[in-house]
Amino acid sequence: MPYTAKQRARFHAGAQRGEPGMAKLASEADSYAKAGKEKPPVKKSTQPAPIRQDQMPVMPGRNAEPGKRHALPVGLPAWVEAAQAEAQATPRAPVKRTPRKAK
Repeated sequence: MPYTAKQRARFHAGAQRGEPGMAKLASEADSYAKAGKEKPPVKKSTQPAPIRQDQMPVMPGRNAEPGKRHALPVGLPAWVEAAQAEAQATPRAPVKRTPRKAK
């Protein structure tokens, strides 16, 4: 089985460290390299594949308008409106903060 140059280098490094079986793999990879049957290096893409619109999952509850992904429905229930009105009507007491002690 042909090997790549990177694999061949890894086999030689393993054989130098004394790992079992690496010397045999290194000699086998060398023979393939001398015969010109070495595999070309694998080319990896640095960019992720773009996601097409038809591959996007359907997300329920999203509005079609951009920027309004989590908007509430137009007609709010009465209890929500009552809670909002109560929250706006009740005054909040100011928070008393104590200064930090200097070290």
